[in-house]
Amino acid sequence: MKDVEALAQKISRLGSQIHHWNKLSQDELGLSFFQFHLLSTLRKKPGLSLQKLAQNCSIHPSTLTQSLKPLLKRKLVGMNPHPRDSRSKILFLTEAGHESLIHFRRNFATLELNITHET
Repeated sequence: MKDVEALAQKISRLGSQIHHWNKLSQDELGLSFFQFHLLSTLRKKPGLSLQKLAQNCSIHPSTLTQSLKPLLKRKLVGMNPHPRDSRSKILFLTEAGHESLIHFRRNFATLELNITHET
């Protein structure tokens, strides 16, 4: 039983660290790690539908919709009607989205140093 308790404690600590690093990433680089993942996926695969992006990122479509809201509001991601399916939308990375990815990549080394010194 002690092994299970120790594992649960380690997982809990790791979850707290990940939350902290994600917040640090958002504060210092303007994107959470998941938002960076979404933008990177759209850079590699422009024109994905919400459903396809959710599949590519291994998340539920409703979770994706919530995660995309701030990216759409900041105009990092754009959305257009699907050319063949009027019920669907396709997503693309905007110029601001490209710039945000570049900024994240250029400055990640600083964040990575902060993270490695904390562990």
